[in-house]
Amino acid sequence: MSSIDRTGAFLATIQESAYGETKKGLPQWVGKLLAVKRFVTDKAELEGLKLADAGWVDWNYGDEITAFLVLFNGDGPLKNFEQLQIATGWDGSDFQELPSLVGKTVLIRVEEDTYEGKTSLKVQWIDSPDASPDRTIKQADAATVAAANSKWLAGRKPAPKPATAAKPTPPKSATPADTSTAPAAPPTTSAPAAEPTAPAVTPAVKAPPARKGKKTETSEAVPADPGCTMAEAWESVNKSKGTRDDCAVEDAWIATCATVGPNQEDTTFTPQQWLKVRDTILADFATKNGK
Repeated sequence: MSSIDRTGAFLATIQESAYGETKKGLPQWVGKLLAVKRFVTDKAELEGLKLADAGWVDWNYGDEITAFLVLFNGDGPLKNFEQLQIATGWDGSDFQELPSLVGKTVLIRVEEDTYEGKTSLKVQWIDSPDASPDRTIKQADAATVAAANSKWLAGRKPAPKPATAAKPTPPKSATPADTSTAPAAPPTTSAPAAEPTAPAVTPAVKAPPARKGKKTETSEAVPADPGCTMAEAWESVNKSKGTRDDCAVEDAWIATCATVGPNQEDTTFTPQQWLKVRDTILADFATKNGK
């Protein structure tokens, strides 16, 4: 007899079957298995065997492997416990019945396992002989998925994307700029620099200010202000959000950043721009709270 020397799915006959325990005292099934068929998927092998599609081939080479399947841990039964019953018909009520499994044919999947730097082939899965050998995942039909959406996901909002303003970090450096400039894009995207255009008039908080390098008619009237950092602006906005949920706050933040700085990444915002983002959102919150 020789040992199974490759990974894959096999049909195997149980030659020996016994109850065992791990070094930690956990119950396990120990079974010596003799491979009788192998599921072939490799294109070159299929051509050599003159097979058009993946399928089972006889494997009468006396290849054996011993399975050690842990059945329980400290929290209760593991998947192996269920699979051993499915594969063999054992009812799971008495470990003394495990030797009676000799002679049964089961499907096993042999895979590489690395432990303490040593890689070997081990039985990682056991199943009934008529189970799928290629691990194909069955897709539910459209009607089933639609019903699941209605039952479990109705009314749920998409989770906020990571790397948005939810966890702001102050910019590493700020380049002094005129308080009337209007660089930037939403915090989660980057955009190419736009060609300068004619300056836009800044009529109110919600309107986009003028682009970089251009002064508006009111730019000289803006007093010098030290501004604030991204983190300080974000903290102020969250303290004033009232009953708004996180999604509403994030939407307001991203939209305002896009208005204050179109075509500019928020990492290049100046302190004055962060001050404008903060004041714009707070004014908007105050207006809506007053309605």
